[in-house]
Amino acid sequence: MTNSDLIVNNNPYVTATRPDMSSLNFDVIEKSMALEILDQKHYELADDLQGMIASIKKTIEEKYLPFVDAANKAHKGLTKARREDLEKFDAARKNLDEKMLEFRKTFHERQEQNRAIKNNDGIAPIVKSLPKTEHTLFKSKWVFDVEDIKKIPREYLIVDETKIQKLINAQGEGFKCPGIKVSRIESTAVRS
Repeated sequence: MTNSDLIVNNNPYVTATRPDMSSLNFDVIEKSMALEILDQKHYELADDLQGMIASIKKTIEEKYLPFVDAANKAHKGLTKARREDLEKFDAARKNLDEKMLEFRKTFHERQEQNRAIKNNDGIAPIVKSLPKTEHTLFKSKWVFDVEDIKKIPREYLIVDETKIQKLINAQGEGFKCPGIKVSRIESTAVRS
């Protein structure tokens, strides 16, 4: 790997410089991939390779850190500027949304009043429809509030998986709850 300018995501406006990694031992990757653990000696070699990999990864992180920090700082600055510009237009759009929704609400209320007049007098008043909009879509969404949880059927209740996982993490195989089976899954972690 060489220290060269990279064009990021095929975008000529964004370039990054990669740190020099030529001093690192990349042979450890091939050795790790080829290793078969047949006895205790190979098992200990695998542990040594794990340590070497952890050390090399730490070095890579350290070498990239100033480059990544500079890129993150530039990204944060651009993102902040973009957000500030967009927020101005979002405020204008929100203002229009509120006014259009209020107009629609008033229009629908008037339609209901006109229907009531028709039903009482038998005369149908003239009701115009809302104009079609080219750029604005209106969506209806149904929402709910729980009034009495005891009356809600069981199939609409969900298990609190986060709470159960916290208890299992604390109690391990000692956790007992009807309908739940506790299992152990092992993975590896490397100390450097």
